Amino acid sequence: ESTLDTRISSARYAVGDCGREQRLIRTLVRKGIRFVGSVKEMQVSQSAALPALPDKPSIAVLPFQNISGDAEQEYFADGVVEDIITALSRFKSLFVIARNSTFIYKGKAIDTKRVGEELGVRYVLEGSVRKAGNRLRITGQLIEAATNSHIWADSFGGTVEDIFELQDQITTKVAGLIAPQIEQAEIERAKRKLSADL
Repeated sequence: ESTLDTRISSARYAVGDCGREQRLIRTLVRKGIRFVGSVKEMQVSQSAALPALPDKPSIAVLPFQNISGDAEQEYFADGVVEDIITALSRFKSLFVIARNSTFIYKGKAIDTKRVGEELGVRYVLEGSVRKAGNRLRITGQLIEAATNSHIWADSFGGTVEDIFELQDQITTKVAGLIAPQIEQAEIERAKRKLSADL
């Protein structure tokens, strides 16, 4: 094959001398790069690429689900999430993932443990928005990603007469409740550690 060939040759497999180790060989002709390594090594390198947890408590606020059947509530739900992210980022004790990183999960089935690994966070906030008549109800739940355990959950509601005032009220309440909950969860997590790991 010519080095100018822009096609990537197909992956081929070969068995090592011992007949046990399977090696993956993929030649990237266009770039002149050839990778030869064991499948196990490749899996380890992929897991090593995941971001590490920061030193301080970290949280990702995922897009809230609109379960009201009203498409207009998508904007409200997204606005609430964005405001919660902004409010939480004011707490210097928290590491908060940016909106652009969390909104890639919008409309997808969420596995909080996987989200925690991919974003490098210990806590995940998820929620939903419902509308009945002129009333809105938002439910939120704080989850420890590694264990999928609920730390906190609550619901907030109000009328849509002044949508921005309602959004501000919900944001203030949620952000004001989450920060202490995370602090308490960190204390409990520290207590569970062995003395050698404190």
